[in-house]
Amino acid sequence: MHCSSCADDVSKILQNIIGVDKNEVKVSFVMSRAELTFDPTIIQNVDNDIRGKVLKRFPRFDIVVLVNSKVEDNELDGIMRVRIRSQNSDAEHLCRIATGISGVISVSAVDAKGIELAYDPDRIGIRNILSMLNNQEGGSDNIELADVPDGAVIAQEAEKKYLRRIARQTILAALFTIPVLVLAWSGDKIKIDASVRYAIECACATAIIIVARRIYLDAFQSLWHGFSIDMDVLVSVATGASYAFSVAVFAAHAGDSSWGHDKQREPFFETSCLLTALILAGRWMTAGVRSWASRKIRTIGDSDLQTTEVRLYDPEKNQESLMDARKLHYGDVIVVSQGEKVATDGLVIGGTAQTDESHLTGEPKPQTKGEGSYVLAGSKLVSGDLKYRVSKLVQENTISTIKNMVKLASQQKPRVQEVADRIAAVLTPSILFIACIVFVIWLLVGYYRQRKQWGHSALNAVTYAVATLAISCPCAIGLAVPTVLVVASRAAVSKGGFVFRNPAAVEKGRNVGKVIFDKTGTLTTGQLQVEFSWILANGVWQKDVPAPEIFTVLRILCKTSNHPVAKAMFRFSETRSPFPSSSIEPEIATIVSRGIETTIDGAVYRGGKLSFTSPATVNDAEVIKILASAQSVFTLSRDSQLIAFFGLKDDTIRPEVPYVLQKLRDRNIELYIFSGDRPEAVFPVAKELGIPAENVFGDCYPEDKRARLEILKKNKAESIIFVGDGTNDAIALMAADIGISLSQSTDMASSSADVSIISDSISGVISFLDLSTRVGWCIRINFTWAILWNLLAILGASGAWVDVRISPEWAGLGEMGSVLPVFFVSWAVGWGYNDVKG
Repeated sequence: MHCSSCADDVSKILQNIIGVDKNEVKVSFVMSRAELTFDPTIIQNVDNDIRGKVLKRFPRFDIVVLVNSKVEDNELDGIMRVRIRSQNSDAEHLCRIATGISGVISVSAVDAKGIELAYDPDRIGIRNILSMLNNQEGGSDNIELADVPDGAVIAQEAEKKYLRRIARQTILAALFTIPVLVLAWSGDKIKIDASVRYAIECACATAIIIVARRIYLDAFQSLWHGFSIDMDVLVSVATGASYAFSVAVFAAHAGDSSWGHDKQREPFFETSCLLTALILAGRWMTAGVRSWASRKIRTIGDSDLQTTEVRLYDPEKNQESLMDARKLHYGDVIVVSQGEKVATDGLVIGGTAQTDESHLTGEPKPQTKGEGSYVLAGSKLVSGDLKYRVSKLVQENTISTIKNMVKLASQQKPRVQEVADRIAAVLTPSILFIACIVFVIWLLVGYYRQRKQWGHSALNAVTYAVATLAISCPCAIGLAVPTVLVVASRAAVSKGGFVFRNPAAVEKGRNVGKVIFDKTGTLTTGQLQVEFSWILANGVWQKDVPAPEIFTVLRILCKTSNHPVAKAMFRFSETRSPFPSSSIEPEIATIVSRGIETTIDGAVYRGGKLSFTSPATVNDAEVIKILASAQSVFTLSRDSQLIAFFGLKDDTIRPEVPYVLQKLRDRNIELYIFSGDRPEAVFPVAKELGIPAENVFGDCYPEDKRARLEILKKNKAESIIFVGDGTNDAIALMAADIGISLSQSTDMASSSADVSIISDSISGVISFLDLSTRVGWCIRINFTWAILWNLLAILGASGAWVDVRISPEWAGLGEMGSVLPVFFVSWAVGWGYNDVKG
């Protein structure tokens, strides 16, 4: 796609295909990419029914189908997709075997020897799947993981091909234009017969038409399919009119016609030649800007940061073994040493090291990591050694999440972009209408006011119309928003320590009036400590006694949870349970804002709030008295019978929080706390931070947070930010105008948020607000320039100014003059922008 109108046309084509969901069509001019959802019962052949229809309108396009996967309505987040290939078996045979494996959600063939498989990693690991498939094949190791085609690489290759082609066309056009300009502008200095001069100029101009033939072919396709008027049509009319007129004069001159020998009626091949050469040069420059922008997106979370091999540690054998990082399971223990990169996100369980996370958080200083710390994929160990437990697989780790969120953001259109697209869509046909009016006006002016003959007036009017057609450029308007957002995406990750998945959030970030925080893990560190434990032993409650079986259940129950309380309980039980964590791996269910549940040996175990684990005990005076002394509590029941409960010390306030809150107050932003924790734990934190008691709410279930949010959203003029990290925050993150999640958030919270802070600091909230302001100003400047340029350029080319006129041969500079400033302004988004360290 060489202009924004191409993206609009592609979008319309896809939306008009029967079976395609019109609301799910997303086309990105910057990324040269389209995504859509279709009904496979209606569209059975993607190549013919979708790809073919786009190629019919744009035959020059190189279209590659990157992914064609079935998406089930009931498919949950956390389902992993991999491709598997066999050296011996065919795809149909693999599909039959894989379909029968428990934990495999769906299977489909991708070619003769390969299949795409979706599985639930909480139920089965990829190593188990490969082992089962190989066992079915007689114990051979012929079945292995296959690489998924990288859409970014394919798009980059197509981009390079287009850049080479447009560069070659521009250079050839320039070479053919030079002799025409020399002959046309030399006057009488070069002694050459007029017929010879015209013949040379005509030959060169014809060669340029052939070089730039794609413009004319595309213009024909636009008019033939739906009579769409785009930039190709305008350029074809402008250059074609000047070329056709010049050829007519040359033909008349060669035929000794008196009309062709009129001194005031000479061919102006230099106009069509220079105009075409400059238009091609402008398109070359625009393609370069777009390539630069898409490259900026692709290099965010660069795949070079992702380690392909890991050292898997076996605690039972105390051995290490090299393994493909794609074969990791949840709970695997990985060893990483100085100079190596962290393969995927996880929790440190041993060792001490300093890690470089500057590629993700913008923090230049190495971060010290020890037991209980969280490490991010792509981090490099500057010193030390670590053992960490895998909490996220490669497909969902921080690097993958960043790339996916940035890709998603590039596909989304903020409101201001939709306005820009509408303006650009109207501008192109409007220019053609204006050029016709300009021609008529100058035709009449030439005959009635300047007293010229009709022929001379028509010639003069054509030059004004050609200049008007050629100088306009809707591309600058189309690029005004996406180029700014591309640079902002990179600045957000590399300097701000956050990534946004929804560009509309950046648009709303300029008018924030209220910020609401969750407490645990957001305003506080989330590092809770168990203060006391009470175990039911032989029908009697006993304090802080050994109970290996209870702690083993706790370890199993809390192993995969990201909730701060569950993490604290897992750490507490891990040192008190004699059984390996991998010996029992039942399915764990999370009940949002209440607790977690599993079944072991036929008994149902629940952990979390007392009202969830053992409703019959909520009025037990002895239990209530003990729990009243704790800030946070965790209870455990077996078949709804309370068997243990624990009191936890509340964690400490994050060191950067006072500074961040003061920065928000300086912006006249109101502060709130909505927490699911007990009021006894929430109000002391709010008091210490200076947040008014009337803005603080404890014991908030997810629906309570949403209800209170809706009350605060009465003022439509200001935006509301919700900052949280837990599963129970997911509804509030979606309900707020802008949802911001933290680096260690649960998957549900991260997927619900508009913005994710990568660094382990809520100072990313201030960084986000600062970047939103910068983005707003740069978009305004780009818009102003793009519209002002088109207005002034059209006035200058149409002859509206008596003393100043842009002649048609120089009108091709219009695209350069409009796009270059947009590029520099967009680039300026990151100049001088730094994240807030607090």
